[in-house]
Amino acid sequence: MKNRFFFLFVFVFAVFGCKNDDDIQVRTGDIKITVLTENNTIVLGAIVKILPNDIEKITNENGEVFFEDLSEGTYTVIVSVPGDTINEEFVIEPGQLNLLTILVDGIVVIEPDPLDINFLINTIYARLKDDTLFDSGGYSMYWGDIGVDVVSTNTTVSSNYRDLDKFELTPTNSIINDVWVSHYETIIEANTGLEFLESIDPISNPEIDKELLTGELRFLRALLYFNLVKLYGNPVLITSGNNIDISNPPIFIQDTEQVYDLVVEDLQYAQDNLVVSGPNNRASVAAAQALLGKVYIQMAGFPLFQTDKYQKALEEFEKLRGGFNLEPNYEDVFDVSNEVNNSEVIFSIDFSADNPNEGSNYGVLWGPLGLAIEDNLLLVPSFLENYFEGPIDFPLNTNDQRFNQNIATFTVQNGMVTNTEDITDWRPYKFKKDVSSPVIRNGESFDFPYLRYADILLLIAEAENAINGPTPAAYEAVNMVRRRAFGTADYELTEGLNQEEFLEAILKERQVELCFEGHRKDDLIRTQKLESTINSFNNDNPGDVKDFQSHEFIWPIPQIEINLNPNTIQNPGY
Repeated sequence: MKNRFFFLFVFVFAVFGCKNDDDIQVRTGDIKITVLTENNTIVLGAIVKILPNDIEKITNENGEVFFEDLSEGTYTVIVSVPGDTINEEFVIEPGQLNLLTILVDGIVVIEPDPLDINFLINTIYARLKDDTLFDSGGYSMYWGDIGVDVVSTNTTVSSNYRDLDKFELTPTNSIINDVWVSHYETIIEANTGLEFLESIDPISNPEIDKELLTGELRFLRALLYFNLVKLYGNPVLITSGNNIDISNPPIFIQDTEQVYDLVVEDLQYAQDNLVVSGPNNRASVAAAQALLGKVYIQMAGFPLFQTDKYQKALEEFEKLRGGFNLEPNYEDVFDVSNEVNNSEVIFSIDFSADNPNEGSNYGVLWGPLGLAIEDNLLLVPSFLENYFEGPIDFPLNTNDQRFNQNIATFTVQNGMVTNTEDITDWRPYKFKKDVSSPVIRNGESFDFPYLRYADILLLIAEAENAINGPTPAAYEAVNMVRRRAFGTADYELTEGLNQEEFLEAILKERQVELCFEGHRKDDLIRTQKLESTINSFNNDNPGDVKDFQSHEFIWPIPQIEINLNPNTIQNPGY
């Protein structure tokens, strides 16, 4: 069982429904579930989940959760606390409040004593592979490429993903809640490690490189907070470990700029103390430089508009020159056999099916039709057209080498590949695998390129253009990416673009180069093009409209946080 902690709060899910009145055709009832220890002590924050509805919430200060308007029938409730999980069936009798009490063993939080700092850091790296972080259901799916103009969700997808894609955002959406919890679980682990390192005497512990490990933890914490501030706008700022008194929740800072300030401070420290180079699946000076440059770019745009950060971003990116290059062939960027010699990837999250619980689900949730198990993502036609100079005609004719890496123009049945001219059967691809072998849940190996040099070059062009307009340096940064994509200089950007036209060209280049890597929505938000992009999508797809409101460039603060800490302030509009 994987125990989850919310801050130092015990994190428990409970299942809720919606209440109907009066006579309707479906006979429904409500249930109150109370969670107690065996000595009748109330359990606050227990995870309560009901199946088959798959709804989760947490117990309140009375140890209770309520589920309303459940259809008549038999359900399973799963209650989880650290050290114990209880499964129990219950029957909903219609037209009444059903009562159920669950007894759990005394809550035990097990901590290594003394703390094994290397084990803790390795655990944090492993957590990055969670489906709420960077696995196939992670950042690129729930945020980066859905809800915009790259992919849309299939009707087969979980309603929670569909709601994110359609901007039907609520504080009770289970993904919005789970993503928050996963990030804070990992941040608290990093904080715990930092407190431990601060407390040790380096003379008495010569085997521990205090500054190096502190730099590694601060890099990882910065990465996580950078996610949170983009997703939620005003996340709570926690810099302590697991010694929070849940009976008297503290008032945490909720301020976008202060979160960014911590991220910047962490990455500056990391640059001063990490190894200069090493395997790209571990934090390094270069990874901290690249991430700090990306942070500055995001701060320079909407909503902070700290335009002085464009120059700071360029200064960080300049430090990377000479250390990284574009791979000669686009497909080599994503080739697992090239991971050791990859000259483009600066920091990656490596999934390995050879290690328990570290295999990836890429190919499970989305991928070629007939190969992907769930087929959750569909390609937006206007995105596909960006790879072609004119309409999509057959036989296909595109000189952009990225197309065949990123788009599956075929279906798979019994290991046999069949090309299709029906573009509605095309699917996102990119992280390729042998189609003759079936997809296995948690069984795929590949490296997710969180930071790579093509991304940096296009950000150099964006920052240079923002400061000075489309200079030769800005053009060259984009054209380096285009020359690799087309194998020739014949497709370099048209000369003479104005500043706005050049920005549009950069964003288009980022869309086709970095698709399915989780960048698109962030790009559109900071350049204030999210709403216009969604409006264009809605005009082109009247049967699949996204109900975007101006405040929905960030998610709501999750309801579990509001429930556990009433001092938390909800984002405007929610």
